[in-house]
Amino acid sequence: MKKRIFRNFTIIICFALTIGSVMLYLVMSSILLEKEKENLMTTLKTLDYAQGDLLENDAIFKNFLDDEDERLTIIDEQGKVLLDSGVEDAEMMENHLQRDEVKEALRDGFGYDIRFSDTLKENMLYAAYYNESVHQIYRISTPYHGLAAYGYMLVPLLLMTLGVSLLISLWMAKRFSDNSVKPLEEIAAEIAKISKRGAALHFKNYDFEELRAITSALTQMKQELETTISRLEQEKLIRTEFFSNASHELKTPLTSIRGYAELLNSGMVKEEQYAQCIARIMIESDHMIELINDILMISRLEGKHMDAQATTFDLGALIQDIVDAQMPLALKDQIQVHTDLAHVEVVAAKRYMQELANNLITNALKYNRANGQVEIELTKEETGIKLIVEDSGIGISEENQARVFERFYRVDEGRDKKVGGSGLGLAIVKHIVHYYEGTLHMHSKLGIGTRITVHLPILAKQIDH
Repeated sequence: MKKRIFRNFTIIICFALTIGSVMLYLVMSSILLEKEKENLMTTLKTLDYAQGDLLENDAIFKNFLDDEDERLTIIDEQGKVLLDSGVEDAEMMENHLQRDEVKEALRDGFGYDIRFSDTLKENMLYAAYYNESVHQIYRISTPYHGLAAYGYMLVPLLLMTLGVSLLISLWMAKRFSDNSVKPLEEIAAEIAKISKRGAALHFKNYDFEELRAITSALTQMKQELETTISRLEQEKLIRTEFFSNASHELKTPLTSIRGYAELLNSGMVKEEQYAQCIARIMIESDHMIELINDILMISRLEGKHMDAQATTFDLGALIQDIVDAQMPLALKDQIQVHTDLAHVEVVAAKRYMQELANNLITNALKYNRANGQVEIELTKEETGIKLIVEDSGIGISEENQARVFERFYRVDEGRDKKVGGSGLGLAIVKHIVHYYEGTLHMHSKLGIGTRITVHLPILAKQIDH
């Protein structure tokens, strides 16, 4: 890259020097031509003052010439040559009326032309002046080679100037290429650290805004990459713990089922105990099926794979049905359930809403105390619905509140085993809320109770009764 920048920069410099030289040549040629014209015209004007004796006195005529290569000609208005310093018999010369400098002098008073002379075999500069008082045209000519005549002086000077300019330009080109590539090399060295975990990127504060934008983007990319890797590692750890916990949770009912099956197979079970063993196997089978279904639901919710179609239904009526179904559990411990359920027509997956409400209500009953209270409230908001489930149960400590929504996390392992459940209820609630991009808030105190508030931004409409 450095060589390419240097090469391109050198080409541009050489092109610029060439263009500059050509323009300088044209400007100097123009200045030289104007100077020659001015000198010739000065000679002609001087000649005009002495014109009375010119045609009779050849010596005076020739004294006006500064150079032996110059020619002086007097022409009348019809183009006839009256006198020429280079020709003995001027009357034998052809008519000059169609010469450009003559026509221009007759029209404007002054005329100029540059052309090749067949007589002298070289380029000549012609200057003509029209004297109206005597009706004659005075013309002077001189060899004209432009700057080529000064080549022996200009060429060495020009070559020296170009050489110095080229050396300075090449030095600047090399410095520019080095300064341009060096920041990129430094940035490339830092980029190599991106793949190294925990390695910080250190960029200089470069003068170019574009380079600062690149370094800023790379720093942000490094930070995002570190965050992504941390998140993936965390997710990997969570998955590992999940499969470990799932295996443990499945192992328990399977061990129980196998134990009862072996007991039945041994023939040692009395007839009156046979039905009890079968019932226990059925309970453990249901527990295992419930656990598997909960695991599958969490997996689908995490992957945003909708396995239940959205329908329109009365969410208040659905929650009331869940409360009615759980009344035996409430009556067992004399728990009073109070509901304030608005009839809200929502568009959502009915199965997910049923899982969410059922897990919250079931937990409020299971982890309550005898003669306790459960308050359930459903209201419609501008952006969706709000569901509050509050109990007067055992409560949750602050250190455990942050983890109760984790999969298989149990605050009190002994009590949780006693009341049953897969340990995934609140994890399912959290995933359903996140699926609908809602919010979930818990407020709990030990020995006082727990209140869980859910906001879901789903399409909802108040039903008037």
